[in-house]
Amino acid sequence: MQVEEAMCFNDYWNDPRFLQKRPFRPGSVKQRYGDNIYHCELGSNDWIQEDGRHSLADGSPNYSHVKKDTNPPRVLISRKFIYFGEKAIVLPRLFISPEYRHLFVGMRDFHRNFPIEVKDVFIEWIDELCEDGGIKGEPLDW
Repeated sequence: MQVEEAMCFNDYWNDPRFLQKRPFRPGSVKQRYGDNIYHCELGSNDWIQEDGRHSLADGSPNYSHVKKDTNPPRVLISRKFIYFGEKAIVLPRLFISPEYRHLFVGMRDFHRNFPIEVKDVFIEWIDELCEDGGIKGEPLDW
């Protein structure tokens, strides 16, 4: 994704642009999987996890998800992203070559300064993939 904005969870929770991203368990599959699920009560640092896909089956908070999902405590906003889900692809050879494969590690909070020649080619490749929309497949567990 190309990050356009970063905000705290309470701002995300309260922003009218993202109200439709709050989970709604009796709704459609997409509504049950809403990602606007974390916020804190005014004056508190205790996380509230709304009843949704990341909660326990009875709707109570899943504290292992709360801890992982709220660290760091910010939401990244983008309109330019790719989500492969069940239609995951193999990266082009350049990105998995021995010289560069260490740059593409799929783990949370992994940061890397890419060599300019790789960065430019990667951005061009992503731009081509985004031409017909960012969502390529459904989540694996739907």
